[in-house]
Amino acid sequence: MSDTEREQAIRELLRRPYQMVIQGAAEEGFLARVLELPGCITAGETEADALEMLRDAMAAWFESALAHGTPIPEPEQPAKPRYGGRLLVRMSPDLHEQLVRYAEQQGVSANLAAVTLIAWSLGQEQGTVQLASKPIGFRIAKERVGAVSPSYPPAETIARLDADQG
Repeated sequence: MSDTEREQAIRELLRRPYQMVIQGAAEEGFLARVLELPGCITAGETEADALEMLRDAMAAWFESALAHGTPIPEPEQPAKPRYGGRLLVRMSPDLHEQLVRYAEQQGVSANLAAVTLIAWSLGQEQGTVQLASKPIGFRIAKERVGAVSPSYPPAETIARLDADQG
Protein backbone atom coordinates (compact mmCIF):
# COMPACT_ATOMS: atom_id res chain seq x y z
CA MET A 1 0.00 0.00 0.00
CA SER A 2 1.43 3.35 -1.01
CA ASP A 3 1.66 6.29 1.40
CA THR A 4 -1.12 8.06 -0.50
CA GLU A 5 -3.39 5.02 -0.31
CA ARG A 6 -2.64 4.60 3.41
CA GLU A 7 -3.43 8.27 4.11
CA GLN A 8 -6.71 7.96 2.17
CA ALA A 9 -7.61 4.77 4.08
CA ILE A 10 -6.91 6.51 7.41
CA ARG A 11 -9.08 9.51 6.41
CA GLU A 12 -11.92 7.12 5.55
CA LEU A 13 -11.49 5.21 8.83
CA LEU A 14 -11.59 8.48 10.80
CA ARG A 15 -15.01 9.25 9.28
CA ARG A 16 -16.51 6.09 10.78
CA PRO A 17 -18.74 6.50 13.86
CA TYR A 18 -16.46 5.00 16.52
CA GLN A 19 -17.58 5.45 20.13
CA MET A 20 -15.36 8.03 21.83
CA VAL A 21 -15.48 8.38 25.61
CA ILE A 22 -14.06 11.33 27.53
CA GLN A 23 -13.76 11.17 31.33
CA GLY A 24 -12.18 13.40 33.92
CA ALA A 25 -12.37 16.80 35.52
CA ALA A 26 -10.86 20.22 34.90
CA GLU A 27 -8.67 19.92 38.00
CA GLU A 28 -6.96 16.70 36.90
CA GLY A 29 -7.39 16.64 33.13
CA PHE A 30 -9.36 14.40 30.82
CA LEU A 31 -8.79 10.92 29.43
CA ALA A 32 -10.21 10.05 26.04
CA ARG A 33 -10.47 6.61 24.47
CA VAL A 34 -12.16 4.77 21.63
CA LEU A 35 -14.15 1.80 22.87
CA GLU A 36 -13.63 -0.35 19.77
CA LEU A 37 -9.89 0.29 19.39
CA PRO A 38 -7.87 -1.48 22.12
CA GLY A 39 -5.18 0.77 23.57
CA CYS A 40 -6.34 3.88 21.72
CA ILE A 41 -6.28 6.32 24.62
CA THR A 42 -4.93 9.81 25.22
CA ALA A 43 -5.26 12.72 27.65
CA GLY A 44 -5.76 16.47 27.51
CA GLU A 45 -6.11 19.43 29.84
CA THR A 46 -9.62 20.18 28.54
CA GLU A 47 -12.31 18.02 26.97
CA ALA A 48 -11.67 19.74 23.63
CA ASP A 49 -7.92 19.03 23.89
CA ALA A 50 -8.57 15.40 24.76
CA LEU A 51 -10.94 14.99 21.82
CA GLU A 52 -8.50 16.62 19.39
CA MET A 53 -5.67 14.44 20.67
CA LEU A 54 -7.90 11.39 20.44
CA ARG A 55 -8.37 12.00 16.71
CA ASP A 56 -4.57 12.04 16.37
CA ALA A 57 -4.31 8.86 18.46
CA MET A 58 -6.91 7.18 16.25
CA ALA A 59 -4.98 8.12 13.12
CA ALA A 60 -1.80 6.65 14.65
CA TRP A 61 -3.70 3.51 15.72
CA PHE A 62 -5.08 3.03 12.19
CA GLU A 63 -1.66 3.68 10.63
CA SER A 64 -0.05 1.04 12.85
CA ALA A 65 -2.84 -1.47 12.20
CA LEU A 66 -2.56 -0.99 8.45
CA ALA A 67 1.24 -1.27 8.53
CA HIS A 68 1.15 -4.50 10.55
CA GLY A 69 -1.92 -6.06 8.93
CA THR A 70 -3.87 -5.91 12.18
CA PRO A 71 -7.64 -6.25 11.67
CA ILE A 72 -9.48 -2.98 12.24
CA PRO A 73 -12.71 -3.42 14.20
CA GLU A 74 -15.92 -2.00 12.79
CA PRO A 75 -17.64 0.71 14.83
CA GLU A 76 -20.22 -0.77 17.20
CA GLN A 77 -23.68 0.65 17.28
CA PRO A 78 -24.61 1.53 20.84
CA ALA A 79 -27.56 -0.46 22.11
CA LYS A 80 -30.76 1.50 21.76
CA PRO A 81 -32.58 1.87 25.04
CA ARG A 82 -35.95 0.23 25.19
CA TYR A 83 -38.79 2.39 26.38
CA GLY A 84 -41.83 0.42 27.44
CA GLY A 85 -43.89 3.40 28.58
CA ARG A 86 -43.62 2.55 32.28
CA LEU A 87 -41.86 4.69 34.84
CA LEU A 88 -41.78 4.45 38.62
CA VAL A 89 -41.54 7.91 40.14
CA ARG A 90 -40.90 8.59 43.81
CA MET A 91 -42.13 11.90 45.19
CA SER A 92 -42.91 13.57 48.47
CA PRO A 93 -46.31 12.90 50.04
CA ASP A 94 -47.16 16.59 49.63
CA LEU A 95 -46.45 16.52 45.90
CA HIS A 96 -48.40 13.27 45.56
CA GLU A 97 -51.38 14.90 47.26
CA GLN A 98 -51.15 17.95 44.97
CA LEU A 99 -51.08 15.67 41.93
CA VAL A 100 -54.11 13.69 43.07
CA ARG A 101 -56.07 16.88 43.88
CA TYR A 102 -55.17 18.33 40.48
CA ALA A 103 -56.30 15.10 38.76
CA GLU A 104 -59.59 15.12 40.69
CA GLN A 105 -60.22 18.74 39.69
CA GLN A 106 -59.65 17.80 36.07
CA GLY A 107 -61.72 14.63 36.28
CA VAL A 108 -58.87 12.39 35.15
CA SER A 109 -56.68 9.74 36.74
CA ALA A 110 -53.53 10.73 38.62
CA ASN A 111 -51.57 8.80 35.98
CA LEU A 112 -53.04 10.84 33.11
CA ALA A 113 -52.48 14.05 35.06
CA ALA A 114 -48.83 13.13 35.68
CA VAL A 115 -48.23 12.17 32.05
CA THR A 116 -49.93 15.35 30.87
CA LEU A 117 -47.88 17.56 33.17
CA ILE A 118 -44.62 15.86 32.16
CA ALA A 119 -45.51 16.11 28.46
CA TRP A 120 -46.46 19.75 28.88
CA SER A 121 -43.23 20.58 30.69
CA LEU A 122 -41.07 18.83 28.10
CA GLY A 123 -43.12 20.33 25.30
CA GLN A 124 -42.55 23.87 26.56
CA GLU A 125 -38.82 23.38 25.97
CA GLN A 126 -39.32 21.83 22.52
CA GLY A 127 -42.37 23.76 21.33
CA THR A 128 -44.59 20.67 21.08
CA VAL A 129 -46.29 18.33 23.48
CA GLN A 130 -45.80 14.61 22.90
CA LEU A 131 -48.60 12.45 24.24
CA ALA A 132 -49.41 8.93 23.06
CA SER A 133 -46.84 9.30 20.25
CA LYS A 134 -48.75 12.21 18.72
CA PRO A 135 -47.13 15.66 18.65
CA ILE A 136 -49.44 18.45 19.72
CA GLY A 137 -48.26 22.01 19.14
CA PHE A 138 -49.06 24.80 21.57
CA ARG A 139 -50.61 26.91 18.84
CA ILE A 140 -52.94 24.05 17.96
CA ALA A 141 -53.91 23.72 21.62
CA LYS A 142 -54.83 27.38 21.85
CA GLU A 143 -56.78 27.38 18.57
CA ARG A 144 -58.70 24.15 19.14
CA VAL A 145 -59.48 24.27 22.84
CA GLY A 146 -59.07 27.83 24.00
CA ALA A 147 -56.59 29.56 26.25
CA VAL A 148 -53.91 27.34 27.73
CA SER A 149 -52.26 28.28 30.99
CA PRO A 150 -48.51 28.82 30.52
CA SER A 151 -47.75 27.48 34.00
CA TYR A 152 -49.46 24.11 33.61
CA PRO A 153 -52.16 22.73 31.33
CA PRO A 154 -55.58 21.51 32.30
CA ALA A 155 -55.36 17.76 31.77
CA GLU A 156 -58.60 17.78 29.81
CA THR A 157 -57.06 20.15 27.25
CA ILE A 158 -54.39 17.72 26.17
CA ALA A 159 -56.63 14.69 26.64
CA ARG A 160 -59.25 16.31 24.36
CA LEU A 161 -56.61 17.19 21.79
CA ASP A 162 -55.28 13.64 21.91
CA ALA A 163 -58.77 12.27 21.30
CA ASP A 164 -59.32 14.75 18.44
CA GLN A 165 -56.04 13.69 16.81
CA GLY A 166 -56.99 10.06 16.99
